[in-house]
Amino acid sequence: MRNGLALSHLVVCLFVAIGTLQAQQDPLAGTWRLNVAKSQFGGSARSTQVTKLESIPNGLKSTSDTTSPQGGSAHTEYTAYFDGKDYPLTGDAAGSTISLKRIDARTMDLTTKRNGSVYRTSRWTVSADGRTLTRTQKVVDAQGRETSNVLVYDKQ
Repeated sequence: MRNGLALSHLVVCLFVAIGTLQAQQDPLAGTWRLNVAKSQFGGSARSTQVTKLESIPNGLKSTSDTTSPQGGSAHTEYTAYFDGKDYPLTGDAAGSTISLKRIDARTMDLTTKRNGSVYRTSRWTVSADGRTLTRTQKVVDAQGRETSNVLVYDKQ
């Protein structure tokens, strides 16, 4: 009985270690701070933005805090999987759902929808050294005008 219990503990520890290792190996996972000086804003600029991405099996959990130059702030959250399906997005004034597609280990595409219509598309790419995240976005405003942003983040 004692060997069976020890084996059970070993198996549990192994699964925890593998899960932790996978989360640490995902280049997208981590805390990212917007580098305003390196970013290009076609739409509304941000003063600060910090995004925390946590790896989950076949997906990501995201929390983001943003402050605008006018002093407004927003807190957004989502948990979504890399299956292209829509998942709830909370805190985004314009979007209500988000979908993710993994392109490769360092790249994913996101689509944000408002009332079922695409509001924002973006590609997130982590640099080869893992220290920079670049988000290239196309955003459609309420009047149907499209703007583009290139947001550059530094890993914290």
